[in-house]
Amino acid sequence: MSVGDIASVRQSTLPSELSTGGGQEDLGTLFSKLLTDLGQMMSSSSNKDGLSEKILMDIGQILKAAPHHEGGSAASTQGQPASQGSAGSNGSAGSAGGSGSSGSAGGGAAGGGATAEMPANLQEIWNQHGATIKKYVDEANANGAHLTYQFVAAELMKESSGDAKAVGDGGTSLGIAQINDQDAAFTTGKFAGQDRMNPEIGIGMMVQDLAGYSQQYGNDLRAVADAYETGGNPNSPYLEGGRDYGEIVLSLMQGGN
Repeated sequence: MSVGDIASVRQSTLPSELSTGGGQEDLGTLFSKLLTDLGQMMSSSSNKDGLSEKILMDIGQILKAAPHHEGGSAASTQGQPASQGSAGSNGSAGSAGGSGSSGSAGGGAAGGGATAEMPANLQEIWNQHGATIKKYVDEANANGAHLTYQFVAAELMKESSGDAKAVGDGGTSLGIAQINDQDAAFTTGKFAGQDRMNPEIGIGMMVQDLAGYSQQYGNDLRAVADAYETGGNPNSPYLEGGRDYGEIVLSLMQGGN
């Protein structure tokens, strides 16, 4: 290759970061000088030692002028805050229930990883008893029921406002689920004869009854609630402020009262 050949290609062979402009003019000039000196050395029949020394000096100047990248840009590698996930709303998986923050999927401290939205008026019940509700609802639904976490939480709100020590109906209805003496006497299976004042037992008894009515009335949760209140009658005669029991429960499910 002749000196002319090298001169004609020296700009086209420069790497983009070494070409002139963009703050790299000095480095580009040094690189061009190196190519010129190399061309002279190739075409010269004498003074090769002097040209070799000159080329080495050119390379040294290029190395000194070249930018160094030792760990990247501080702005891109050190300045970004660590990702902490999305904030959510009221209880994704609960702080003790899974991977969520305080998040939108439904539950608070005892939420057990539930995935349903829980309205604010039921959040305290969910925070305290979400894991128990989830356990029994999941078990019931696996056996053909059509219950939701919100529905059971709304039932607990209607019965006792979530008070595990509640006593009603003249002392005959006990605990968070207000299981009365008659219902307790007819309770079968694993909850038979158990302490209704124990929230886990009370919720289990409630879900067991609701699951039975759910298999009768399917997704009609208003009928399920009314049947639960009256012992089997989906057309509840119970009225409160002109609304029947099931209507009130559905309103609580949706964040009302």
